Amino acid sequence: MKRKKGQKRLGLFAAWMAIGMLFGSTVQASSNPTPTVAGEFPIGIFWNPPPSETSDASYADIRAMNANFIVATNLLTTPATTDWALEKAANNDLKILVTDTGVRWYKSEWVSQNSDSGAGVYLRNDRTLGQTFLTPNQTDMAVWKLSFKKSGAWPSGTTATISIYNSPAKTTLIGTSTLAGPIESNYPEFNINGAVVAPNTTYYMELTTNSTTDLGPFKTSTSDAYSGGQAYINGSPQANDLYFQMTLPRNGGGNWSAFSPTSDLSDEYIEAFVNHYKSNPALLGYNLVDEPFGDIFPTLKKTTDKIRTLDPDHMAYVNLYALCEDCFHYYTGSNDFVNGGYQNYVNGWLDTNPDIISFDEYPFREDGVFDEVTHYKTLEYFRERSLLYDTDLWAYIQSMKSDYFGMVQPTESQMRFQIYSTLAYGAKGFVYYTYHTAGTDDAIILPDGSKNVTYNYAKNINAEVLNLGTALLSLTSKDVYHTGGVPPFARALPSTYFWQPSGTGPEMPMIVSRFENEDGREYVMVVNKDMENAHSQSFALSTLPDSVREVSKTTGLETTAAYNAGTGVLSADFAPGEGRLYVLDEEAPASAELKTTITGVSPVQAGNKFTVQVGLSGVTGSVYAQDIKLDYDPAVMEFVSAKSLKQGIKVVRTIKEPVGKLRLLIASEGAGHGITGTEEIVELTFKAKTLTQTASGVISISSATLGDVGGNETEAASSSLSMLVTSGGSGNNAGDINHDGKVSVGDLSIVAANYGKNSSSPDWEQVKQADLNKDGKIDIEDLAAVARRIAE
Repeated sequence: MKRKKGQKRLGLFAAWMAIGMLFGSTVQASSNPTPTVAGEFPIGIFWNPPPSETSDASYADIRAMNANFIVATNLLTTPATTDWALEKAANNDLKILVTDTGVRWYKSEWVSQNSDSGAGVYLRNDRTLGQTFLTPNQTDMAVWKLSFKKSGAWPSGTTATISIYNSPAKTTLIGTSTLAGPIESNYPEFNINGAVVAPNTTYYMELTTNSTTDLGPFKTSTSDAYSGGQAYINGSPQANDLYFQMTLPRNGGGNWSAFSPTSDLSDEYIEAFVNHYKSNPALLGYNLVDEPFGDIFPTLKKTTDKIRTLDPDHMAYVNLYALCEDCFHYYTGSNDFVNGGYQNYVNGWLDTNPDIISFDEYPFREDGVFDEVTHYKTLEYFRERSLLYDTDLWAYIQSMKSDYFGMVQPTESQMRFQIYSTLAYGAKGFVYYTYHTAGTDDAIILPDGSKNVTYNYAKNINAEVLNLGTALLSLTSKDVYHTGGVPPFARALPSTYFWQPSGTGPEMPMIVSRFENEDGREYVMVVNKDMENAHSQSFALSTLPDSVREVSKTTGLETTAAYNAGTGVLSADFAPGEGRLYVLDEEAPASAELKTTITGVSPVQAGNKFTVQVGLSGVTGSVYAQDIKLDYDPAVMEFVSAKSLKQGIKVVRTIKEPVGKLRLLIASEGAGHGITGTEEIVELTFKAKTLTQTASGVISISSATLGDVGGNETEAASSSLSMLVTSGGSGNNAGDINHDGKVSVGDLSIVAANYGKNSSSPDWEQVKQADLNKDGKIDIEDLAAVARRIAE
């Protein structure tokens, strides 16, 4: 369990932030590339299933949650448990940041023989297997964990015993341990207590069993692969070696890890650790220390430098403490006011040139308070530091409740907000704290092994981020601004900034972040800071870009946004805590003249049917046939039917499988019914799902192939429409224009403020929701309709 969050918090934070965080630090830009997980945006879990629950099924659940790596913890700290986990990870397209007892907890040595290509040997009650081994030249050691590699069943009712002797003559017994079947893992691990050994000395280990049938085969080398000893069968020396891994704890190290300010890991240990894992296809990197104190940074740097020399292709991972408001414990664990401030702590680690910088901060408190001060202070500081040092930023995401640490289980919108606000500050990876439950706290996997509701929360949000990932990983943060209340040390959106909220409805509190990719292409992420309410929000873009497209969270492709290039107005619906990523272009796409259109009225009430209209724009010739493919969000809506809106145009076939996709084959009935110019052609009817929370779903045209009189085919540009589905049952909620769940004077005021406007008004797209009877104008009938609803 991470030691956190009940500790005292950092004082004088305001002072050093105010006087300038850039002074007094040594900048050393990282030369390490952005880490990915097999090309995906990194999404990890902390506190994995324990070794007893490491299986294909449990790891398949992690991958099905759309996570792609594991930060090894929870007893996954020995070669035997880690090797078994790496097999399960490889089977399920996961990676692991591996760790070890000798890194994570106790200063240790590692003795091993890793070759397993020889003929297997079997253990039986009349056949013993042995191996001599040489201890490292280190003092104060004891054999503790000892594992072998086998295949085949280890049945129930059988036992195997490992005994360690001073020599093959077996005159002195050093230690012993027994395992009872069944053993599922291919890496049976013995736990030996009190087996003290001398440095640079040869010892003998021997396996015996009560089984009358063969156990194994146990893996061996083809020849004498291990210079420190050899294998034995029934006491007779062999020309090869058993595969084995041995952990020997030593005295030394720090309070919480094998590192201390004056001592780090031996070269022999690091070589054994890295060489054992570096060729494993499921390896992401090496998890060294969680929340280290700053006084061990020099020894951590020595170790990471040695790891890089041995394995330059995998990352070394260290996660730092989060900001604390009134304490200085970061240097030695005590309130060291000279060295212990947070600025020194973070800068000190960045000066070691880490592969990434990672922190954990959990803002949702059990008293129902969102700790926005700490949340944004930490994000502001880490964003600035990661940019200054050119080092990627990762963060932990709260996914559990903890009575001890005063954390509440987050809602879906809270979890969504924490992820999207972190992405808006430039994060290039995140880790859930925690996945498996430790103790009595409820994590993503509950104490009884079942999935918490947070599992599906994470699964759905992760799927969105994976689709956005290619774009996100290419971006560099340029600006981050706030509206709707500006947290301490954050910056308000300037009134002169090119991106401004607009419209007549209640303004959404938001984060507005600008990014650029390596080609200078400009992106903007907008995050709804309201974790309770959905919003329909418009934006005025004073730069009037020729094109604004949204990076789709369902496909990862750039899709047409609700943007008017003439007026510079962009509109979108935001679920509570949701973020959207837009890309701005000075030049319109080549296919912009010929494009599809899709329109509809949003929001709609949960459980109600609604229609959208699909058409074409910019057709210069005549179109006689269309093959249109659409995607929609089946979690938010279900498809009902399609019908033609034009005489002489027929929907010949509607293909509805698989769920979430549509294909429409449309044809004209004769030469007099070709499509030209701009026309709406087909009406699609959907039914909004009955939801307990307001949500938005996108209907997008992924492709449209058009045929002319000569059989020539042309592609029309795609388009999309975001539909907001408001919760609260299937009853009619017409008149709730400001989407606050009721019809009241606030809605009446919006109609009154826009009285007299019609479909020719330049801001009609932003105000047409006040046209309740959909007659193309806002008049006395709309005022009367809202007044009737208020009086009901």
